[in-house]
This record gives sequence, C-alpha cells and structure tokens, in this order.
Amino acid sequence: MAEIVYLSDSIEFDITLIEERLTDIERIMSVFDSVYPKSIEQWVSNFLGAVNPHKEINSWLNIAELYCQFTAGLSFETREDVFERIFLVSEDARFGISHF
Repeated sequence: MAEIVYLSDSIEFDITLIEERLTDIERIMSVFDSVYPKSIEQWVSNFLGAVNPHKEINSWLNIAELYCQFTAGLSFETREDVFERIFLVSEDARFGISHF
C-alpha cells in the first residue's frame, strides 16, 4: 500500500510518485517560475489530480523543453506570450483540437 504524506493541511499524496519524479517536478517548476508561478504544493497537487500523473509530468517536461528552446534571450513579455501559446496548443491537443 502506498504511503500517504501530507504536504500541507489540504494536500496529501503518494510519496512514491514524488520520490520518483521530484527532480522532474522541480525542473518544470524552475523553468516556468517567472511566467507561471506555482508552489511545489500546487504542482504536486495538480499532477496527482491527473488521470495519469507520470504522463502529465512527461507532457510538462516536453513543454518546458520547447519553451526553453524558443525563449532563450527573449524579454519577459515575449517569454510570457510564448508560454501562453505553447500551453494553449498543448491543452487543445489533449482534447483533439488541431491548429494545423
């Protein structure tokens, strides 16, 4: 049985997921901190709320890679705009909406 840990008063999670993917979650959090600031508790809670948390984390890692490739050296405003566009396209793709 999974060990349940309470990160705060309102968030519980399976410690195994966090142990396995903590580095990935921290990477995602650090890449998007300036344009999508969320606490570690929020990231963990959102991933654990997904149907498949590992797949969700992998999707965010892919988004982070794209974001880094396209925003190196750009202004904050441009990075913010790029994030919003990548995020919207990735969300639409999950629901089968194509922009092409």
